[in-house]
Parts: sequence; C-alpha cells; structure tokens
Amino acid sequence: MNYKRWNKITLTSIGIILVLIISFNYLIDPYFVFNSAQIDGFNKIKNNTISEQMTKFYTAKRSNAKVLILGTSRTEHINPNDLHKYIKGKIYNLAIPGSGIDVQKDNIEYFIKHSKLETIILGLDFFSFNPSNKSSYKTIKNTRYNDKYTNDYLDSILSISTLKKSIKTFKDNLKYEHNKVNYLNGWRNNFDYYKQLKINGIDYKKQKIEQQLNMISTQNVHFNNSYFKNPESILKSLENLEYIIKLCKINHIKLIMFISPLYYKITDMIYKKAYNKTYDFWKTQLSLYGTIYDFSGYNTISTNINNYTDGSHYKSKVAKLMFAKIFNDKSVDVPNDFGIILNKSNIGTILIKQKKSHLGE
Repeated sequence: MNYKRWNKITLTSIGIILVLIISFNYLIDPYFVFNSAQIDGFNKIKNNTISEQMTKFYTAKRSNAKVLILGTSRTEHINPNDLHKYIKGKIYNLAIPGSGIDVQKDNIEYFIKHSKLETIILGLDFFSFNPSNKSSYKTIKNTRYNDKYTNDYLDSILSISTLKKSIKTFKDNLKYEHNKVNYLNGWRNNFDYYKQLKINGIDYKKQKIEQQLNMISTQNVHFNNSYFKNPESILKSLENLEYIIKLCKINHIKLIMFISPLYYKITDMIYKKAYNKTYDFWKTQLSLYGTIYDFSGYNTISTNINNYTDGSHYKSKVAKLMFAKIFNDKSVDVPNDFGIILNKSNIGTILIKQKKSHLGE
C-alpha cells in the first residue's frame, strides 16, 4: 500500500469518526443546547449537563417566558406551576446553583433585552454577595450573552468529554431515569432526595445535613473567606443588585424580591464564625428598599428540618407558603412568624432579635 492511499484512508476514517461523534452528540444533545427532538428512551433525560448555567440559558431562551425566577439552588426548588394562581403568563425557573449576584445580573440584563419579560422573581442569598462568588466562565460576556455561541456549540458537539456524557445520557434513558431538573420549566424536583430517603431512611437526611454544613464552613464562597467578614466586601455585589432594580424600573418590569429561608443551623454558623457584621450590613441595606420579604432567621419553618432536603435547601412546599405570604393568599395557612417585609423602622429590632436567637442569648 502506497503512502498516498494510506493517508487518504486515514483521513477518511478520521473524518467518518468525527462525523459520527458530532452526529451522536447532536442527536443526544446532553447539554440541551440544540433542542434536538426529545425522544423517550433515547435522549429525553438530561442529567449530565456541563453546567446548569449553560443549559438553563438556552432552555430559558426557548421557553419565551413572561416571568423569570432567579437566584441560587435554593430558589431552584420553586416549582413554577405553583405560581400560576398568582401570576399570569409562562414562568421559567432560571435559578443557577451556587451563582453570585453577578451571574444573576447578567441573566436578567440579557433576558430583559432579548425577550418580553413582565415579572422577575429574585431570591436573595447572603452567599450570592460573597466577593469570592464570581462566574467561573471568564469569556462569558464575549460569547453567549453577545449572541456568539461558538464556544458553547463546540463544547456541546466536539469533545471527548461530551461524547462520554452523551453515552451516559443514552444509558440513563435506557434505564428510564428521572430528570433531576425539569429543563422545560427549570424546576429541580428533589427526586433523588426522596428516592434515597426511601432507601436509606432518616440516616440519609442526617448525613446530607452534616455534609452540607461541613461544605459551607470550608468553602471560600461561603464561610472560609476572611475578607467576607468585612462589610465593605459586599459593596460591589450591592451595586449589582441596585443595577438590577434600576433596570427593572426603567423597563417597567415588576420585581419581586425575597430572602431565602435558610435552615437555622446555617444562620447560627454566620454568627459563630463571625460573619454577622457583614450579614447585618447586608440586611440593613436591603431594608432600605422597603419591599423585600425576609423568610430567614428563627421561625416555625426554618427550625423544622422536615421542611428541608438537607442543611441548605428548602422543599418546594415551603415555596408555596412563601408566595402565599407575598401575595396575601388567605386560603393558605402560613405561620405568623414566617416572612416579614424589611424596612427602616423594623430592621434594628429584627437584627437584635436574630442575634439573640442565633447566639442563644
């Protein structure tokens, strides 16, 4: 065999292999970027995404939602279907796990510009304002948010990593696994939690709580960042929030904001690890708006672990109580101590009360 023929066969073989890999990745579409036909038993289950930030960006774009829910993984547990009794129009949950306020701002800015939004629901978490909590996608502003999708497309069809995830996605579909996140509306459904709880009992929940509390105490984006103890560390993040508020006002978009109901042991940690100066400053600044519901602190909901899947995430049923409070739905029995609007008049009393509760004074 001469070299020319050998080279031709080699190049042709490589070309065929590349076409097969690209075709397979495109058809399986593990990251849900291309919106390939969703087929039961083939590619409908999507539990192997490269990042929810990428996948939810594209699924939110296709949703044509009039209402967006944003925040961290806590807010991701809000089922859009539970809000239809209060808000008209299609609702999409664009909450991104672990996201900082900068990522949330970028998403809000993009979708205000490129869609016909009417309402934004923003769940606020103290951790989102941590100066260490920044987007890890360094070139993001020069790619998808400017309608340049080259990086995302290449990541989604032309890599060995994606091929592995496509194969895993295909296997999941053969086994008829359940979606951890319903990307059609963005809701994280807690299926895995209930499955494991049924198998392993209460020990599973206790283990999850300990893992969550340990993680939060050791990660820089949570409570292992000394700079975060300085109230000035969150000034830039507060500027991002101010920008969101102004942007919604200019574009006549209704903005609903609330502070997520943390499990009380996490809030205890804020005080025990000396982050309370920043925490108090954060809440004081939020109180200036006079429109933000605070569901955190010691209350009937936050002190009952049955309302949480672990030490950090509340169940979807808690969100129903939150929105019943926000929309003054008297048909729902909401505990009296769950949820209060922060304002200049009550913030001092609230801070004193929460300090005594969390320090056991």
